[in-house]
Amino acid sequence: MKKDFIKSLLTGMFVSVFLLVFQPFGLSGNEPGLRDLLIAGYGLASFLAIAFSLILVPRILGKVFREEHWTVGREILWVLWIVFAVGLANFLFASLVNAIHPFFKTGFNPLLYLLLFQFMSLVIALFPIVFWILWKRSRLLKKNLRMALEISEGILSRRSRPDESSDSSRQVVLTAENGRDRYAFDAVSILFIAAGGNYVEVTAGAGKPGPVLIRSSLGRIQEQLDGFPFLFRCHRSFIVNIMRIRKAAGNAQGLELDLEATDRKIPVARRCARAFQKRLSAV
Repeated sequence: MKKDFIKSLLTGMFVSVFLLVFQPFGLSGNEPGLRDLLIAGYGLASFLAIAFSLILVPRILGKVFREEHWTVGREILWVLWIVFAVGLANFLFASLVNAIHPFFKTGFNPLLYLLLFQFMSLVIALFPIVFWILWKRSRLLKKNLRMALEISEGILSRRSRPDESSDSSRQVVLTAENGRDRYAFDAVSILFIAAGGNYVEVTAGAGKPGPVLIRSSLGRIQEQLDGFPFLFRCHRSFIVNIMRIRKAAGNAQGLELDLEATDRKIPVARRCARAFQKRLSAV
């Protein structure tokens, strides 16, 4: 919340400074007192609109903003919403000032002025939006590369310890939703378990039968694996065998795990990354 407040404040200040320096959209034609009021007011309105969007909206629509539901499309819509909110807030502020100290053209069309403010907001927002996207991408890239290195080092450290796989080789029986269908696996041989609709797909190592489909939710399967700490849910759609990870790779989108005996890359959700590291060091 504090970071979002600071982002909102800095963006509002940027708007005021930008308008003060360049005085676009006819600002320079207003008398100094009105011009200064508009510049300060536009900055304040922008701050309030962005603070509302970053702090309140995600708390009101919590499920929509969960990482597992977030997509590139939603990111674009979110940016457009913020631009619209800023334009609307500035239009309402300008209308309030105009009611007290008229500066709109006589007989102005409110809808056209609203569209004009949306256009102005988009033009000014391009600068902080591009900066924010590039900064966020750079930050995520550095963070994920660092985390991938730490995870790979943890894997090497685990491999340097005495092999305890024989002690961990225990049978696990997974039960389907109907309570009757049961599937037995050597827990250590499992590479990963993936969710897919109403089924989960259990994939074991080389020399084992192909993927086994079980009618069950991944959450239900996770509950049945409580006694096997090396089987960790790293993503809403995946449970991975920590003992079968070869290395980790990171980019701006997140972390991916490279496993033994398969070319499939397993993603690690950002919310699971730290817990995954702790589990890796404990196994």
